[in-house]
Amino acid sequence: MAGSDPPTPGPPVLAGIDLACRPLVYLYVVAGCIQYVGATRHGLSRPLGRHHVLSTRPRSPQDVLIPISMDSWEAAEAFEQRLIAAIRPPWNATERRLAREVPESLNGH
Repeated sequence: MAGSDPPTPGPPVLAGIDLACRPLVYLYVVAGCIQYVGATRHGLSRPLGRHHVLSTRPRSPQDVLIPISMDSWEAAEAFEQRLIAAIRPPWNATERRLAREVPESLNGH
C-alpha cells in the first residue's frame, strides 16, 4: 500500500515464542564467555532495562543475549540456580558479593 506507515514492531519473538511475557532464563555472553545468568517472570523488559545489573556493564554489538523460554517461573528459577552453580558466571558473583556487603539494617534482616 502506497503511503501507509510501516508496521510497528511487536514484542520480541523467538521461534514463535513471545519473549515479552514468558518466564525466561537468559545468558549474557561477552566474547564467547557467559558473564551473567538471570531469570525473569515477564520476559526481557527488565533484563534489558536501565535498573538491572546488565545496564551497569559496557555493551558491545558482539555481545549475545540468549533467552531460554520456560514453562513456569518455578522452572525458570530452578534452572537459573543450576546454571549459576555449574557455570559460576563472574557478573553473578559480583551481584552476590554486593548483596553481602549491604548493611543488615538496609537489607531487611
